[in-house]
Amino acid sequence: MKERMKVIVIFIIISVLSCVSLFMMYQEKNDFEQQYFHLADLQNIQNDSLGQLLDQDNILERLNNFKQELKESEKFTFIEFLPNVVEFIGEWDKPNQLVNGYEYGADLKNQTVHVNNKELLITPINCISMDQDAWDLYDLSLSEGNEFAGTDYSLTEKKLPLILGSEFKEYYDIGDEIPLLYFSEEWTGVVQGFLEDDEVINQDWNEYSLDTRILVPSFKEMSDKIDEDLRKKITYAQLEGDVLLKDKAEYSKANKEIKKLSQKYNLPYELLRGY
Repeated sequence: MKERMKVIVIFIIISVLSCVSLFMMYQEKNDFEQQYFHLADLQNIQNDSLGQLLDQDNILERLNNFKQELKESEKFTFIEFLPNVVEFIGEWDKPNQLVNGYEYGADLKNQTVHVNNKELLITPINCISMDQDAWDLYDLSLSEGNEFAGTDYSLTEKKLPLILGSEFKEYYDIGDEIPLLYFSEEWTGVVQGFLEDDEVINQDWNEYSLDTRILVPSFKEMSDKIDEDLRKKITYAQLEGDVLLKDKAEYSKANKEIKKLSQKYNLPYELLRGY
């Protein structure tokens, strides 16, 4: 009987310690200076009606003006940060761990697709598009090359500056040009830098390891020479960014501000909790 009681007491102690440990972990995860909330267009995602939105009158002007007011708001910080994929064109002969889906056991390399009546062999690679504000926020270090700056954020032709994660360094050099699919169109990627080993981006409890990712700029300006449909798609995607609050108690005020701006430009964006 005493032995059984001893086991019960030990079990209770372990259970209490486990609960305390979990509580401390939860507190640590939720005790941060800035809280991430995601801006999303649930209406068109749920109804699969994005094409209808992008066909509306003055949609590009409305999207740009909406984004500008988000940037200028004093109630929060809006950053353009979009985890995505960029697809390398041509036969993939590099390690599988560099390919999107490898972490889930999927083999997505060397897929055949048709673009503009051409048959292409493509391999998806994880990427993140970032604006200057996001780059400054995360303060990433390069082992070689140059970070995004100035003209890298202006799109005048379909050339895409690339900063590659450290595991790509064995296979590419600064200045290499890589044929790509990005937003379902053909681009030329230009390698301009490599990240240091083990670089990561932390967002609340999310962590993005960058060793096998590619960073691309989120364009601040796009020339009229760029096809309007492409400009619409890129600008729409940029708005799937993050709102940062210094105090998570400010969520209601930020959400109210975003609803007000969405109504002003007749757009369906909402503020959600981060991933």
